[in-house]
Order: sequence, then C-alpha cells, then structure tokens
Amino acid sequence: MSTWNNARSDSEQPGRKKGSDASTVIGARRSAVARWLLAGLVLLAGSMPLSQATAAPATTITADPAGIQEGGAPGAFIIQVTDPDFPCFLNTSTVEVSVAFGGSAIPDVDYLATGAPGNLVSVPMTLDTQDCEFGKASGTASVRIDPLADDLAEGDETVVLGSSTCRIPGFDVPPSDCVASATMTILDATMIASIVASDPTASKEPLDPGEFLVSLSSPAGEGGVTVTYSLGSSATAGVDFEPLSGALVIPAGQTSASISVTPISGEPGSPDTDLTVTLQPGQGYVVGTPASATLSITGRTALPLALTVVSGNDQLVTSQQPLAPFIVRATNTLGAVSGLAVLWEVVQGDGSLSTTQSTTNASGEASAVLTPGNETQYAVRATLSAQGGTVSTTFNAIASSPLADLPGLSPGQRSVAGALDSLCPALNTLGQRSALSAGEQDLLNQCRTLIANSGTNLGAVAQGIVALTPEQASAPRKLVTQISSVQVDNLTERLSALRSGARGISLRGLTVGIGEQTIQGGLLASAIDRGIESGGGASADEAWPFERLGIFITGDVQWGSKDKTTNEDGFEFDTLGLTAGADYRFTDGLILGAAMGFASTEVDIDAAGGSLDGDSWSLSLYGTYYPTDHFYLEGSATYGWDSYDQDRNIAYSLLGNTRQAKANFDGDQYTLLFGAGYDLIRGGSIIDMYGRLRYTSASLDDYREQGANGLDLVIAGQDATSLSSILGAQLSRSISTSKAVLIPQGWIEWEHEFEQGDDEVQGYFANDPNRFGFALPTDALDTDLIRLGVGLGAQFGQGRIAFVSFQTSLGMENYSEHNVTAGVRMEF
Repeated sequence: MSTWNNARSDSEQPGRKKGSDASTVIGARRSAVARWLLAGLVLLAGSMPLSQATAAPATTITADPAGIQEGGAPGAFIIQVTDPDFPCFLNTSTVEVSVAFGGSAIPDVDYLATGAPGNLVSVPMTLDTQDCEFGKASGTASVRIDPLADDLAEGDETVVLGSSTCRIPGFDVPPSDCVASATMTILDATMIASIVASDPTASKEPLDPGEFLVSLSSPAGEGGVTVTYSLGSSATAGVDFEPLSGALVIPAGQTSASISVTPISGEPGSPDTDLTVTLQPGQGYVVGTPASATLSITGRTALPLALTVVSGNDQLVTSQQPLAPFIVRATNTLGAVSGLAVLWEVVQGDGSLSTTQSTTNASGEASAVLTPGNETQYAVRATLSAQGGTVSTTFNAIASSPLADLPGLSPGQRSVAGALDSLCPALNTLGQRSALSAGEQDLLNQCRTLIANSGTNLGAVAQGIVALTPEQASAPRKLVTQISSVQVDNLTERLSALRSGARGISLRGLTVGIGEQTIQGGLLASAIDRGIESGGGASADEAWPFERLGIFITGDVQWGSKDKTTNEDGFEFDTLGLTAGADYRFTDGLILGAAMGFASTEVDIDAAGGSLDGDSWSLSLYGTYYPTDHFYLEGSATYGWDSYDQDRNIAYSLLGNTRQAKANFDGDQYTLLFGAGYDLIRGGSIIDMYGRLRYTSASLDDYREQGANGLDLVIAGQDATSLSSILGAQLSRSISTSKAVLIPQGWIEWEHEFEQGDDEVQGYFANDPNRFGFALPTDALDTDLIRLGVGLGAQFGQGRIAFVSFQTSLGMENYSEHNVTAGVRMEF
C-alpha cells in the first residue's frame, strides 16, 4: 500500500493547472514540503498510519503466453502496477516489486529467468500529469522466461511468479503490500510412448487375432511419429504368427495406433506360445512405462498318435549276432509324422541296442538294432511321447530253436517242433513283405505263441507240441493190413469147409473174433457127419443136385486195441467183414472160386478223442487142391480198395479251444496167401496141422486236412508191407447127445513177421508255403506171436449150428488181441 501521500492537504490537489507563477509554485512546494515533514513527524509520533489514509496500489501479473514449449520461444511475466497517489515530487519514477519463483519447473534447469535480479523487479512508473504533488501513476515491467530443452520425459511443468510487496526506492517508508501471481506452463517437448496388450489372447484354432496398443503422451506432430519395437518370448514369426514389420506409424494428430497379431494355424498339436513386444527408443519420442506387453497365442489341439510295427518283430536270434532292424512308424489321422523322438529299451533279455533314441524320418519311421546275448527270450519296447499322447509297442525275438530243444519230447514231436522253429521266422519274414493268407497268419500266430512261452511255460508249450504231432497218422497203415486179413481169413475158412465136403448153398453164419482165428466150419461139418453116422442128434443132408457149385456168405466181427507208445497214439477198433462168393469143384481134388468182400472199421483214437472210419471193398480168387484125403494145398489172391474219414482233435491250453482237422483219403492193398496142411481124422476127432505164407502190400494216398485253420497238416502217402509165416494145429472132436452134436475144439498158432514195418510218416503244415517237413517214426511190427484159442460148437437138426470161442494172442508189444466169438449157421 502507498504511504507516501498521507500528509497531503485538501487544498493541494494533484492535477493543478500549469501556468502559475514561480512564486506561487515555489510557495506551494514549500508548503507541500512542510506538510510532508509534518506528516513525517506525525508518523514518527505514532499518529494515523499512512496506509489508512490512502488507497493501495493495484498490482497484477500476467503470463504471456500462458504456455511455452520446452526449448522453444521464450515467454514473459508482465507485472503491472497502478497507484492513484504516487508522490510526484520525488526524484524517482520506479517502483520495486519483490517477487518469488515457484512451480514444478526448476530455475536454471528447466528455464532461465531474466528481469528479476535479486528477486526484485523495477517497474517504471508514468504519471498521468507532472504538475502535481500526488498523482495517479502506472507502469509495467516484464520478467523473461527462456525454456530450456532436455531429453527427459518429464511431462509439462509450471513456473509460478508471485509478488509480495512494493516500495519506492529512496523513499524511506515501509513497503506496501502488492500481492499477485501468475502461472506459465512449460510444455514438455519429448513425447512418451507406452504399450499395452489391448487384446491379450490370440488363437490358432479357431483363428482369432490379438492386438497391442501403442500410445503417445501427446498428439503426433506433422508427419506422424514412427515407433519401433522388438519381438520376443516363445512365439516364432512365420510359424506361430504372421511376421511383423518392427515399426508402427502414429499419424499426425493421433495419440495411439495398434499392432495386430494374426496367428498362423500351423500343424495340429502346435503348442501354446507367448509374444512380447518391447518398444525401442526412436526419433521424436522416448519410451515410457509400460515399455513392453505380452499376449498369448493358443495352439492347436494335438491329433492322437499311433506307433505301429513296420518290420522286425518275432525274429529268431543267434547269440551275439545283430538282428534285422526293428522299425516302427509314427502316424496320426493325417498320416506319417516326422521329427519325433522314439525311445528304445530292452525290457527282456541281455541284449544291447544300437541306439536308445532315434528320430522319425519323412515317412514317420524310426529304427534300432538289437544284438542279443545268450538268453532265449528278448523284448524291446519302442515309446513315443509327444503332443498327442504317449504310445508304445514291443518287439519280440527268440532263440533260433526254442521248441525243438524242449526237454522230454519224442523223436516225432521233436521233428514237428523243428518244423515250427523253421517255418515261424520264414512266415514272419514273408508277412513283412506281403499280406499273409488267413491260414498262414493263424499258423504264424500259434507258432509265435508257442515260441513266446518256451522260456517261461515249458509245460504248456510241450503240451502244445504233443497236440500238434499227428502220431495217429500211422493208424490207417496198421489197419489196412488188419482189414485185408478179414477177407483172407474168411476165404481160408471157406477153403477149409470145401476140403471138409461142403456143397450147395452154405450160409456159413457169422464168425466173430479178435485177431485172425475163426471156427473152421468144414471141420465142424465133417465131425458132425461122423457124429450123425453114429446116431447123433441131427439128420444127414439130402443130396444136392448141383453139388459141384458152391455159394457162401461169411461174416466176421473183430475188435481190439493198441496202447500208446513213444511213436504212436493208442486206439481201439472194431471191424465188421462180410465175404460172399462162389466156387466150382472141377475134380474131386481141385476147387476154384471167386469172392467179393466188404469191411467196415471204426477206430477211436486215444489222443483228444480223434477217430478214423474206413470202408473197404475187395475181390478175391481162391482155390484148394488135395491130392489125397488128408494132404492139401490152398491159396488166394485178394485186391482191395479203401476209403477213410479221419478226425484229428487238437487241444492244448495255449490254443484256448479245441480244433478238429478232418481228412478224407483213399488206399488200396493186395494180399497173396499160400498154405499146405494135413488132416488126421480119428473117429469123431480131427487134427489139422497147417502152415501158411501170407504177403500183404498196402498203400495210402496223401491227404490234406481241413477245418483246423493254420494247424491243418498235409500227410504224405504211406506204404506198408507184411510177410508172415503161420504154423498151427487145431483139434476138434464131435460128441453126440440126444439134442445135438457138441464139437469142442482148441488151437495154437505161431506167427512170424519178416518185415519191420517201421517206415516214417512224412508231413508238413498245410499253410506253410515253404513246406518245412517233419518225419514221424512208427513202431515196428511184432516179430513173433502165439495165438491160443478154445471153442464149443453145437449141431442141431436141419443144419443148424451154434458156436462160441475165446482166443488170445501172446508175445505182442503194446497190442492186445482177445477174441470172444459167438455165432450161428444154417444150411439150406
């Protein structure tokens, strides 16, 4: 507030007119001085303050302009002072304004201030009139502000200039209050760039882009601002997202722009990734915070993987010799998958691998080679673990002859096992080159199962080998000689009857036996005739008008059994034979005839309940010549043809069920018989002493089984020969009673076999394209045997005969022959 005009008199007003005379002026001035002096005295004496007597000066401060650019043109604070009672008489024209600087800007750092030395601003005052003692005065002054440039991102800053007091230099009175202030803004010339992920999630499936937003602290100037950036994190340009330029232009007048991230779909199973964008310093801006941002790129769902065997499984190994490569293929629903790591490990056996990890090639294949040690079983696992899951497969390999080396096998079983040892790897190799037939694949599967268990389950494997060995294959060859003997024995019986005088039509009844011994009907008739002549219970036959022609029918039923041996299965059999023929007595000592025979045989095989059924037809020529009543010669020639139906059951635990292999095949045989004998007749008793040579040759066709899938066999054709000699004697006697003539009899024979009859049976598995064969030894024929028999017959009236007998064979190995024979005969 002004203090300098408080003592002014009312009569002395400022603004008096110029032109008063000097004395008047001088007087007036003197009076004014006197008044100022008086005022000073009053002031000193504590009278009324000067400030209360006058109006305060008005002070304003204005910022011009209100904002200036950092490093740009200067600005100024304009200070204006207006005093209505400024002392005109003082020898001064200024007012000193005390000022202070404030605000966020730092002096000499952010700006330079000029015009306020010592924080005092001298304001030159101008009076409205010079002819005054106190008058209205005003003045202005400026404080220059020069903004300083820097590279700091500080934002806008302020400079505040405030005044507090005013004083007149040289006028020793207290300063008056003149409070005013103004603010000037220094606009930061450096723009700040920052970044955020405005859309932080992108996706490959479904395709969905993400986005970054780059912002400036102020609008971009003319030409825009180019913000550069770098990329980082796990996402790869060109693989996971479309490549970015690394620079973003923010147009003039804009404060932001976006970076769009477009994912690349890629392969199924591509992983989730992250993309980080980091701003880099550049022209016209600085990098603020946040300086970087990250978005995630969601990958595609992985397709399920599969790992399959290409080749190398189920190989046969030789110790320390590398195997063929184990090869696997990795695939998904789109096909082969390359670049995946396959891990290999030996899970069974003492072998070593060429590698423990291999990578799938363009075909999706990877491989490893096993060098086996000294064990018999090997297993190698291949494992693939990747997007899409973990999958594995196992290769197996076995010793080269694991089946044939099993303990406890018979020679035939070992031969079959050896065939399996050979065919299994060969079939496996074939299957890796081309598709196997259903039968071949089944054979390979069964072979693999046996071999795979040969190191851990010997009992089950041995059981399987036994079941697969067709030891019953020799049964037809054994039976074909038995069938031929039925017809020969029936013919021998007829010749004996002829020698005893049989004539006309003779239904000689039914002969039932085991082996070859039958009741000699002719001898019975002779004994009966003698019993009749002595008055027995039956009457003599009347003469037959065609006594040189004879017709007969003879039947024979036999059954027996054979024990199982090392080489052959056991079996039980029964045979029904019928022989019908006609003969003619050319002279009293020569009879020749022809006959046809039929025999049906059923065989039950002990092994797993198999069976063999055979039907045989035969044609025979026979004859006898006796130059005397007691000595005779006899002979026959027989040719027969046979048909067989065979069922072979296959059952073992590793197979899991029972299979039946069926076969149909044919055969034929011929038999030659030559004999001689001598009959002694003493009353009602007959002693027949005889000797015979018999030769039989039989053959069976080869055959192929059906019905057991891969386990069907092919059995080669078989041949059998027998040459035997028979020496025997039979005693018969007739005893007459009131009801019938009884004929007890007994006999003994010795038969010697000259042939061995132990030829091998050859065969192979029907579904083995390489036909690895096996050979089955057979039992030799018994060299010598003794037959003993007893019987009882009864001759009733009108040609009726009944009989029963028992026979046993002694000295046969693994073969039993016991006959119980019963029958009746009637003659017409």
